Amino acid sequence: MHDDADTRAYSLDDLGRAIRECAEHLADQPWGGRPQMFALVPTALLAEQDPSLLHALDDAGLTVVEQEPLHEDLDQHPEALEEIVAGTRWPDAVAGAVLVREVTVLPPGASPTPDAAATHPDRRTGRMFAAALRDGRGVAMLQLADDETDAAADAGFAPEIELLHQPGMGEDLIDLVRASLEESEPDY
Repeated sequence: MHDDADTRAYSLDDLGRAIRECAEHLADQPWGGRPQMFALVPTALLAEQDPSLLHALDDAGLTVVEQEPLHEDLDQHPEALEEIVAGTRWPDAVAGAVLVREVTVLPPGASPTPDAAATHPDRRTGRMFAAALRDGRGVAMLQLADDETDAAADAGFAPEIELLHQPGMGEDLIDLVRASLEESEPDY
């Protein structure tokens, strides 16, 4: 039982807000970053443990807590990303998690091969945000890189962040996050 994490029923809207917060946090980071995870901790729990944080926490049900970026070469070894994320275990107080990974997006009709991903003239870079709660619900959203966003960030302005969503998008990454939230079997 996860008493700390289950004090409130969180919604897919809470996950969407958490993803947006992650995207805003990463907006000033250069593209080409390593995969990264964020813990989703009940805001009420953080405020209870440290009342001095009340002014810094908003009224969202979940607070995003950044984790160290994952290993540098994981994009060359997708199976290693799967093992590391699925093998991650969170404290009971963590209600959910977000995985952020850069992806290559190909236009409709393009061959989904590694060669096309590396050479197609219309390929685009994106950040895939996959989030899940302990109860198994999850959502993924995609942010595409573009020259306008990069120019705004380079000029010191907060770029406009557009997050895209389609049913079924990022299910493989959502499943990885779900696996990280499963309870471990006790060692006997």
